[in-house]
Amino acid sequence: MNIYISKINECNKNEIKDKLIKYAYREYLKKEIDLSKIVRNKYGKPYYDNKFFFNISHSSNYICIAVASSEVGIDIEENRKIEVDISKRILGENEKVIDNNIMINWVIKEAYSKYKGLGLYIDFRNINAEQLLKDNNLKNLSTDKYYCYLYGDEKLEKVKYIERI
Repeated sequence: MNIYISKINECNKNEIKDKLIKYAYREYLKKEIDLSKIVRNKYGKPYYDNKFFFNISHSSNYICIAVASSEVGIDIEENRKIEVDISKRILGENEKVIDNNIMINWVIKEAYSKYKGLGLYIDFRNINAEQLLKDNNLKNLSTDKYYCYLYGDEKLEKVKYIERI
């Protein structure tokens, strides 16, 4: 399982996303990808073929792609605090905010729900981020600039920051 992260701005988000998919596919399988053959499940999760599973996430200044040979989910969000009132839509019963920042709960839950192929079509209150933190399939790739969590069955082989793509 490999991760590729790049900086973006709103003007070039879609262009960078397509370039990043092509780059990741070429790096991972040593082949070219035909973007027109990417399909999505009813919740929007992208698929290409049975050898290339991938998931994309972006936040205001960053975009990342996780690639693997089995299901994978990733979420990245700029390091910021969000209003506490959103906690009623995110936290399950008896679940606590992690490190005093509900954004961490959000990113963990979104990575997991994307792994499951459900994206934002699942009630996040039914996912316990505290329990997922104990799961070996969850990887924390956060920095001081962003929160980033990956959920997948495979061993993480490479994390690559791409300055220019």
